[in-house]
Amino acid sequence: MQRNSEFQRLLNIGIRQAALAAGNKPIGAFTDELAYALGVTSHAINYWKKGYPPAGGDDLLSLTKELLSRKGLNLHGCIRLVTCAGHPEFEAKVRQNVHLESEPQSDPPLHPQRVKEMESTFVSGPAIFDPRQFFGRTYELKRIFRDWTANTMMHTWVVGKNRTGKTSLLHYLRRAHLLSPADLRPTQVRSPLKQPDQFRFVHIDFHDGRMHSLPRVLRHLLDGFGLTATTEPTIEEFLDSMQSYDWCRPVVLTADELDLGLGSKDLPLAFWDALRSLAATYCNGKLSMVFASHEPFDLAVRHATKASPLNNIFDNLFLKPFTEAESRELIASSPIPFDEVDVSYILDRSKGWPCAVQALCKERLNALQDNDQTDAWRARGEDALAAFRHLLEEP
Repeated sequence: MQRNSEFQRLLNIGIRQAALAAGNKPIGAFTDELAYALGVTSHAINYWKKGYPPAGGDDLLSLTKELLSRKGLNLHGCIRLVTCAGHPEFEAKVRQNVHLESEPQSDPPLHPQRVKEMESTFVSGPAIFDPRQFFGRTYELKRIFRDWTANTMMHTWVVGKNRTGKTSLLHYLRRAHLLSPADLRPTQVRSPLKQPDQFRFVHIDFHDGRMHSLPRVLRHLLDGFGLTATTEPTIEEFLDSMQSYDWCRPVVLTADELDLGLGSKDLPLAFWDALRSLAATYCNGKLSMVFASHEPFDLAVRHATKASPLNNIFDNLFLKPFTEAESRELIASSPIPFDEVDVSYILDRSKGWPCAVQALCKERLNALQDNDQTDAWRARGEDALAAFRHLLEEP
């Protein structure tokens, strides 16, 4: 079974909130209590907390009922939990089981502390999907958004080593416009788009092996543009469709792991030629391509041993460590404030790399929520930093 990161995030939020509501119980003790109430083992709860939803629907429904009654999640959060676990059809049962059939569609506002807890959980490992959990990258976002509002939209080649936040940045670019300004932090860079449907967004993830098939990636692009595609579209058919496309609605084409795409033997030079033609000839300046790679454009092409016609249309944008202000804002999002000594430690050891800040903050917050007053969290944090040695040991 594949790990479900959204289920993992919601369940851990729910358990932490319920433990807090129960007198700030240690997470381990509360997990044992919850397991007893559900008639399962603590091992099962811990397995679910790792992102593996219960196999049985009854266990999932019982879990939501306990979390709601113990003030871990509200009704909306429980519905989200069963939905991301692959059971959207359970919404009616969730409402019925908790005897809330008469509740309005929108839940009453959460206590500010709970809102902060839900929106500020530190993310260590997976990419950040929720724009409200995205921090930093102020300069980078302003630069890209400015390119989108130019009379002729421009193209950006985002450069960063592993774990520098390339994928999270692409997610934010594609999702930030879906939130109202009230949903974002005052210092957070807002999307310039005034309406959710003002632009069309198309995304390619070259880490997905299916995108290395020429017919498959062409069909994916045509579908993204809202165009009908044959089962096995050719490059000629793709360009014919682009030539007749109505460009009154600008398009942002994002792509991740370009190193893999350029290195694919199944994506010929003609495919990259077609993207160049799309950008230079057919789009009337209404297309912005934002591609992410581990290397600057010229090196990525050279290492792929492929002469790309995309040369000279991209500006490189290098992802660097956060500024101190950006790091401090991320640290300050903790629902339990950190001492300045701990803040200074996190700033020093992370060197501003967001992945390292997230990892250290996660360990510190877990310790505070477990009432652990020792410095053991620092040892766990140092273990987590081993995954980012290639960043932390840069000169």
